[in-house]
Amino acid sequence: MLSVNISKKILRDFSFKYENSIKVEFAYQEEILGSANALLMAESLLDEPFGVINAFSFYQRESFQLLWNNLQSLKQNDCFFVCYKLSNVMAESGGVTRGICELDDQNKLLSVVDRYNIERVGGEPAYRNEFGKIVGLDENILVSMNMWGFTSNIFYMLHKDYSSFTETYGISPKSHYTVPIFVNRSLREGLDVRGVNTVARWMGLVSADDRSQAILRINEMIRKGVYPPRLFEITN
Repeated sequence: MLSVNISKKILRDFSFKYENSIKVEFAYQEEILGSANALLMAESLLDEPFGVINAFSFYQRESFQLLWNNLQSLKQNDCFFVCYKLSNVMAESGGVTRGICELDDQNKLLSVVDRYNIERVGGEPAYRNEFGKIVGLDENILVSMNMWGFTSNIFYMLHKDYSSFTETYGISPKSHYTVPIFVNRSLREGLDVRGVNTVARWMGLVSADDRSQAILRINEMIRKGVYPPRLFEITN
């Protein structure tokens, strides 16, 4: 599993806490150039089907189960993503960025476009487009939360597209090369991506308030038996 957008300190703390329970290896992105660039940094560690997630998102157990199950049967040139209903991934306060997806009737991804500052306007989800106009969104639309399943074969296309991207936009923190950008550009080159639907709800972990709300929700899931009280028995 590759988790992007996470500090070295958190990585060290995680490694120390779980080193006797799971195998952990690290690849570092020295400059923040986007999640797809981070994926390239981890290429040497990934020789079998793998998942990609955001470190600051809590995806819930069902989504991880879907990710794991689909990775087990992933063929060499296949890839997929776990897609959420927009209504299940709205923040309680403030705007959020979501990858708005278009899929065909076979759940094949046709496009994924990041929309920024999505929030409820008059009770309905909406965002402002590049002209400042408010654009409403269907609550049931499917979105990407950056939970992807790939095989190592993806790196050939990733290297090729990264070269093309940097030739156009340069190498700069202002021109982030993200996984959604890579996927959307590569769909036009024949990349085949299928959507795997989940009914799970998302929780963001980017502030102290988010942390307290996440703890409350996780404790509720423990109470209901969704999660055990401890994921691992820590021995160190």
